[in-house]
Amino acid sequence: MLAVAGEPVPQEWIMSVEICKRFPPEMEAAVAAGIIFPYRDCRWFVVNKLGLGMDGEMAVWDSKEKCEKMELELDSLFFERNRNCHELPPGGN
Repeated sequence: MLAVAGEPVPQEWIMSVEICKRFPPEMEAAVAAGIIFPYRDCRWFVVNKLGLGMDGEMAVWDSKEKCEKMELELDSLFFERNRNCHELPPGGN
């Protein structure tokens, strides 16, 4: 993207999310109560135009607020633990 002299450079934001696998309900209750501390199976993904994963063109938002408010549809076996919206540097896509 080239900036025109004197005009602001449009912002572009991309998203990364950490998705974790849920435990069975009885185990989730024990985790929430602090009774057990099992290892969580979690992975980081980039959000692309097709959903989560490393394939395809990255999804881009024009504001951090839109990126943060984006609803992700996950299978009931998984949950979103962390989300980061990263600003792309000018010409960075």
